Amino acid sequence: MAEVKDMDFYQIEKKWQERWEKKKIFQVSESSKKKKYYVLEQFPYPSGSGLHVGHSFIYTVGDIYARFKRMQGFNVLYPMGFDSFGLPAENAAIQAQSHPKKFTEEAIRNFKSQMKTFGYSYDWNRMIETHKPDFYKWDQWIFLKMFEKGLAYRKKSPVNWCPKCNTVLANEQVQNGKCWRHEETTVEIKQLEQWFFRTTSYADELYSNLEKLEWPEFIKTAQRNWIGKSHGTEIIFEIETERRPNFILLHGYTSSPKENFFPWLKKELEKRGYTVQVPVLPNTNNPDVSEQVDFVLKNCKFDEQTVLLGHSLGSVIALKVLEKVKKPIRKLVLAAGFSEPKFLDKKRSFEKTFDWKFDFEKIKKNVSKIKILRATNDSAAPQERAETLQQHFGGEILDFTAENNHISGKEEHVVLQQCLETFPIFTTRPDTIFGVTFMVISAQHPQLMDFITEKQKTVAQKFLKKITSTKQEDMDKLGKEGVFTGSYARNPLNGEKVPIYASNFVIADYGSGMIMAVPAHDPRDFEFAKKYDIPIKPVLLKKSDESYSYVMGINEEDIKKIGITIIEKTKSGFFKIKIPPDKLEDYKAFIRKNMKAGFWNEFTTKKGFYFIFKHKDGKIEEMELNEKTNDIIDKYGMIFNGEIPKNNPENVYSWLAKNDFYKELLIHPGPGILINSEDFNGLDTEEAKEHITIYLVEKKLGRKAVNYKLKDWLISRQRFWGTPIPIVYCDKCGIVSVSEKDLPVKLPEDIKFNSTKNPLVNYKPFIEISCPKCKSLARQETDTMDTFVNSSWYFLRYCDPKNDKKIFDTKKTDYWMPIDIYIGGKEHATMHDIYFRFYTKFLRDIGLLKFDEPAVKLFNQGFILGENNEKMSKSKGNVVLLNEAAKKYGVDPTRLFLVSNASPESDKAWSNAGVEGSVKFIKKIIDYFAHFKSGKTSKRAESKMHKYTKEITAYISNFRYDLAVIRLRELFDILNEETISTKDAGIYLKLLHPFCPHVSEELWEKLGNKGFISLESWPEADETKIDQTIEKQDEAVNQVVNDVMNILKIMREKQEKEGEQIYLYALPNEVSFYNSERISIKIGKKVSVFAVNDKNKFDPEQKSGKTKPGKPGIYIV
Repeated sequence: MAEVKDMDFYQIEKKWQERWEKKKIFQVSESSKKKKYYVLEQFPYPSGSGLHVGHSFIYTVGDIYARFKRMQGFNVLYPMGFDSFGLPAENAAIQAQSHPKKFTEEAIRNFKSQMKTFGYSYDWNRMIETHKPDFYKWDQWIFLKMFEKGLAYRKKSPVNWCPKCNTVLANEQVQNGKCWRHEETTVEIKQLEQWFFRTTSYADELYSNLEKLEWPEFIKTAQRNWIGKSHGTEIIFEIETERRPNFILLHGYTSSPKENFFPWLKKELEKRGYTVQVPVLPNTNNPDVSEQVDFVLKNCKFDEQTVLLGHSLGSVIALKVLEKVKKPIRKLVLAAGFSEPKFLDKKRSFEKTFDWKFDFEKIKKNVSKIKILRATNDSAAPQERAETLQQHFGGEILDFTAENNHISGKEEHVVLQQCLETFPIFTTRPDTIFGVTFMVISAQHPQLMDFITEKQKTVAQKFLKKITSTKQEDMDKLGKEGVFTGSYARNPLNGEKVPIYASNFVIADYGSGMIMAVPAHDPRDFEFAKKYDIPIKPVLLKKSDESYSYVMGINEEDIKKIGITIIEKTKSGFFKIKIPPDKLEDYKAFIRKNMKAGFWNEFTTKKGFYFIFKHKDGKIEEMELNEKTNDIIDKYGMIFNGEIPKNNPENVYSWLAKNDFYKELLIHPGPGILINSEDFNGLDTEEAKEHITIYLVEKKLGRKAVNYKLKDWLISRQRFWGTPIPIVYCDKCGIVSVSEKDLPVKLPEDIKFNSTKNPLVNYKPFIEISCPKCKSLARQETDTMDTFVNSSWYFLRYCDPKNDKKIFDTKKTDYWMPIDIYIGGKEHATMHDIYFRFYTKFLRDIGLLKFDEPAVKLFNQGFILGENNEKMSKSKGNVVLLNEAAKKYGVDPTRLFLVSNASPESDKAWSNAGVEGSVKFIKKIIDYFAHFKSGKTSKRAESKMHKYTKEITAYISNFRYDLAVIRLRELFDILNEETISTKDAGIYLKLLHPFCPHVSEELWEKLGNKGFISLESWPEADETKIDQTIEKQDEAVNQVVNDVMNILKIMREKQEKEGEQIYLYALPNEVSFYNSERISIKIGKKVSVFAVNDKNKFDPEQKSGKTKPGKPGIYIV
C-alpha cells in the first residue's frame, strides 16, 4: 500500500472535509429507497466565545451514531442549526451600542467553521437560524394558530422577574429561587399582563404518554413530578367580603325574567341578602339593541359593586351597556355569550339588525373581572365564541356541562357560583372538609387585594411588603407567616364561616391559589394555626382496635383487678389506660359501678369518643360524642370542673386534643375514622372521600377533579432579541392578531441599543401600526417570545428548511419524523423536553403531524469537565477550546478521547495525558498500515474479527462507545499478532470509522479502495465463524495474565520486590492454551509454561499442586 508513515493529521482532515463537501455525501432527500433514520442533537446557542471541547462532546456523540447508522444502510437525516435568539447577543449589543444581529451572525460563522473542522457529517444544506425572519415567521404563524384555538392568551399574573435579565422567566427557568442564566441573581415577583401558552390543556396527555417513550427513566420521572398529576375533589367555597355585591341579570332573546334559571337565581341571591335587579327587556321577540341598552341604563342602578350577568343575547346588551356606564363595575358574567352573529342551530332576526361593533377597550376598562361561561353541551353558540370574547377583552373561560342546552336549565349552579365570589379549592383530602377552620390565599395572588378589608389594609400591606422584600432563599427561614384579610369563606357542607388569611406558604399558581386549612390533619396548617391562635378541630380519629382513656375518679387497685393495662400514672393521680376490644363492655360496667360521683370518663371507640358522667347524686348519663351531644358534654365538663358553662360551647374534640394523651389520636396527618363530621361520622378515610365527593357533586358544590402542578407557559419577554409577538392592540377592536399575509412581523435593524430595557418600547416605526380589522391607528405588541419557543419545533423545519410557502411540507415530515434518536442534556428535562412535546401535540391536533411524540428515543450525554473535575468556564480558567485541541492533538484523537474511558452519559474530566494516549493509539494504527502486508487471515484473526464486530456493533447501538473503543484497541492488538487479508484490514477501518473518520478515510484509500469509507456498508458478524476453542483459549490467557499482574503488584507493594521470571503450570489437556510468547508480550516479563505432569518442569515450591481446570499454578521469581 501507499506510504502513510508520516501522515499529518491536519492535512488529512482538510483533505477529506473538502472531498466530503465537494461530493455532498451527507446531503439527503426523501426520494431514497433506503429506510430513514433521523439523528438529532439539541442545537446550540451560538455564543461569542465559540465552542470548547465540552460543547463538542454532544456533537461527537451524535456524529458517531449518524455515521454508524449511515453505514448500516439507513437514509440518515443529520442536520444542524442555531438557536440564535437570546440575551447574550442583546447584552453585547447594548455594551457596544450595536445590533445583536451582528454578534449573532459572527458567532454562527465561528461555530459552523469549528464544527466543520471537527468533521461532523451534517447536512449543512438544511441549516436553520432562528433569528432569521424566514424561520421566526413560522414561530408567529404557530402563535396565531394557538391564538385561534384559545391556547395563546393574555392575563395579569404574578411572574418571576430577573432584574439582571430585565425580563420575566417561566417557572421552569427559576432554579432554587435564582435565574437559570444568572445563578447569583435572586428572582423577584411582579404582577404583569403577560402572554401564555395553555400547556395545561395537554397536561394529561403529556403525563400519560410518558409510559410509551423509550426515554431514560429519570427523565420521565422528572417530567411526571413536574407535571404533578393528583386525583382529588374540587370544592366550591363562597367568599364573603365587606364589599357586598349587587346584581343585574339580563335575559336573552324571546325570553323573560320568569324563564330558564332566572327565578331560581334571583331567589338564591336574595336568600343571601343581596339586591337583585332583573329588568324585563322590551320587544324581546324583535329586539332593538339601542332600545334595550337604553332601557337597562334608565331602569337599573349601577355602582362599583355591581355584578352584571348577560345570558345569550343578554350578553350582547351587557357589553353595549358597559360601553356607556359612568363607573367601572365589579364583575361581568357572560353565559352562552357572543359578540358576533351566526349560530349553529338556526338564524335569528337580530343577526342582521344588531350593531355588531364594540369598543372593547372601553368595555375592558369598565369592569374589574370578567367570567365567560361556556357550556360544552351548547348546540346553539359555537364553542370558539368564548375564545373570541377572551381575545377581545381578556377574562376567564369556564367550561362546564349545563343543565340544559344553551345554559337554559331551571337551576344552573355554575351561573350562581360565578355570579357570587366563589373559589374552587382542589384537595386530595375531602374527608377532612369538616375540619376546615381557616382558608389561606397566596400572598402573591392577583386577586388578593379584593379580599383585604379597609380595617386590615394597613397590617396586610405591612406583611406583603415584608414578603416581597424577602429573598427567595430566606423564605424557609421566615417560617409560615400570614395576615388576616378581613374576609371569610363559607364551608359548603356545614355552613361555617371561616377566616381567610394571606400567607407565604401557598403558591399562587397551584390550583386556584387558595387552600382550605385543616390544622388537625396537616402539619403545615397546624403550625400556622398555633402561631395565630386559630381553632383546631379534629375530624379523624386514628384507627385502633384498642380503646384509650384518661381515667379520673377510680382507684388504681380496682383498675388492675379487671386486667386493664395502665400506660401511665399522672402526678395528679389520674391514669392513662389501654382497653382491649374484648373488655370494652366490661370496662363500661366497671366505670358505672366504681367511678366516684362528680367525675366523668371518656374513652375512644371505633366510631369516636364515648362519655360516661356520674352526677353528684349518683345519676349516670352516657352518650356518644357527636354534633347533637357536643354542647351537652361541653356543659357537663364545665360544671363537673366547677366552672360556669360558656354561652358558645367549645368543640369537645378540640379540648380533648389539648390533652397530650389524646393528641396523637386526634392531631395527625394520616387516615382514620371520621368524627365531628355530621352524617359522615364513622366512615374511614377512603369511604369518606368517596361519599363526601358524591354528596358535593349531587349538591352542585364540587366535582371529582384531576389537578396538575404543571402551569401554563409564560412566553412574554421584555427583551428585543426574540421573536416578535404578532398581536396588535386597538382601542376599538381590542386585541387583534396580525394577518397571516403580513407575517413575519420583523425586528427592525435600524434601532439603537443604549439601555438594558427593550428598545422596541419607544421605537415608533415598530409600535405604530394600522389595526388589521378597522385600519385605525393601533399599537404593535413589543414583548417578544421566550426563546424556548424556537426550539420547540425546529426539528420539524429541518425536514423542509427552505419552504417559504408553508411551515413545512407534510409529505416530508411524514417521511422523516419522528426523530429516531434525540441527543441532549438532562438539564432540559422540565423545560425544552416538555415544550417540544407540547408543540408536537398541538401541531398534530391542527392536522400537520401524524404522530404523538417528537422523539422515539432520548439520550442524555454527560459533561466534559476541566482537569480539576469542575465544569468548564472562563472564570475557572479550565476551558479547552475546540480549535486548540484540534491543532495540538488532531481531530480524530480528540474525538476518540472524548468517548473513551467512560459511558457518554457520564461526566468525565478532560485529560491532556488521556488525549495524548489516543494520539499514540492512532499513530500505532497508522504505523501498522504503513507496514501492512496482506496475507491469508489466520483462524484466530477471523474468529476475533467476527466476535469483535458483533460486540462493537452492539456497544455503538447502545451508546457504550467507551466499551466499543476498548474492543477496537483489543482487536488492534490481535491484528498485530496475526496475519490478515486486505479485506479484513478494511473491516477494521470500517469499525474504526465512526470514531476516527479522517484517518479511516485516508487509510481506506491507501489500501487501494475507491470512494468513501463513510458510505461503505457496516461489517456484519458471522457467528458461525467465531471459533469457540480459540475464544476459550484466549479467555484462559487473559485470565492468567490478570492473575499474574495482580501477584506482581502485591510483590511490589508488600515485598518491595520486582518479579522477573514467571512459571505457569497447566493441566496436560490445557497446556496448549497458554502460548508463552504471547503471554510474555502481554506481561512484559519472561514466561515459561509447563504441564503439571512434566518431569522436567522447574517447580521449587510445588505451585503445580495448586493447578485447577482453567486456572494454572503460578510461580514468580
